[in-house]
This record gives sequence, C-alpha cells and structure tokens, in this order.
Amino acid sequence: ASMEAALAKLEERIVADGGYDIVAGFSQGGEVVQNLLNRLQAINARVDTKVKTVALFGARIYYTKYGPLTAKFAPGEVKAFVCMGQKDNEDIKDASRDTDNLWDLEQFDAAFSAAGIDTITATHPGGHEMPDQKMQGTRQLFKSLYEHYWKGEVNTSQRPPKPTGMGTGLSRNQQMDAIEVA
Repeated sequence: ASMEAALAKLEERIVADGGYDIVAGFSQGGEVVQNLLNRLQAINARVDTKVKTVALFGARIYYTKYGPLTAKFAPGEVKAFVCMGQKDNEDIKDASRDTDNLWDLEQFDAAFSAAGIDTITATHPGGHEMPDQKMQGTRQLFKSLYEHYWKGEVNTSQRPPKPTGMGTGLSRNQQMDAIEVA
C-alpha cells in the first residue's frame, strides 16, 4: 500500500506541475521512480512537458516485489540513467536475493532495454549515497546523464549549455539544468 501511495503522490505532483524533463530518485525514491514507468505513458498524455528520462541512484530492482515492468516504449520515447556506488551494499542480501552490489545495474539494463527504454548505467566510487562534488568522477557522471538526455534530439535550439562542473561559478540549479529530483 505504501508503494501505491508514493506512486499516486508522485503522479499527482508531476501532473500538477505540468510535467518534468527528468524524474530522479535515490534509494527508495528510485524504487518509486522505477515503478512509475508502468504509468508514465498515461501521465505524459496529461502534461505539456513529457518525462523523457528517469534517473535512478542507489536503487535496487524490485519487480519481484512490486510487479514486472509491463509498459513498452517506442524508440527514443524514454531513457534511463541508473547509477550505483561501487561500495553500495544496501539490501543485497535478504529473503529474496543474495547478490553482489552491482548486480542490479545489469538487471536494470536488461529489463529497461526489453521495454524499449534507452538505458545507460554508471558507477561512482562511494557507497549508498548520492554522488557529490567531493567524489572523483562526479562531473563526468553528470555529464553522462546530460549527454544521454539529449542523445538523439533533433531540435537542439532549446538545449541548455553543457554543465561545466562543480566550482565553476554556476549555481547548482544551473549545473543540473532541467533535472528535477523526486
């Protein structure tokens, strides 16, 4: 019931705000975002700004727990960026699984690709945490997300400038451009 409530609240927020370019989630928020994919086409039909990318950080794949990904997407309709910490050992051994810490990246790639979602995966050197300015490779990580979001776009006239990284005088909002964190 709590997943259903979280999905309803996220859907309500997306619709009320007229949509987002990207919806991102960390850990349990990533579980919510991955389950949102089954509702995404219906949500996108109700908003002006279509969700074109989901970004998951530190999330585990839980379709055995919440049900399978049943939605199918046209090529280029939805993209996914999935990132895990190389030292993330959160929820890797329980009643339903006994896996290594990066097993989920392969599973997300397979499940999302089968649904027509253009997926890339990445790691950061930390654990169960969002990558931050202090982590090696963070700039490249967010540059990869930015490039993946814009890959294949025909009309680039609305494209914001590439993020140039932390500590460049740009605000965090300017660096993250159109990314909205759920």
